Amino acid sequence: MIENEQQLKKILEIMNTEGILNDVILIGSWCLLFYKNIFENFEPLIRTTDLDFYVPDAKKIKEKNGLINTLRVENYDL
Repeated sequence: MIENEQQLKKILEIMNTEGILNDVILIGSWCLLFYKNIFENFEPLIRTTDLDFYVPDAKKIKEKNGLINTLRVENYDL
């Protein structure tokens, strides 16, 4: 699971650098990784490799360099 956690952190850091992390909300099973920091003895069971985000106001998002291009450079499939 450590590799997956590192990948999640890397993606969230890219989104932060692009200036959009404050405009989206991580949803779905990957949220369970954060639960283990909140609840004692919680072990997340994640069976997916995709990330799901809720975007309350897509028009508000202003990327700095282009999130999709940045993720492609880092070898992520979109």
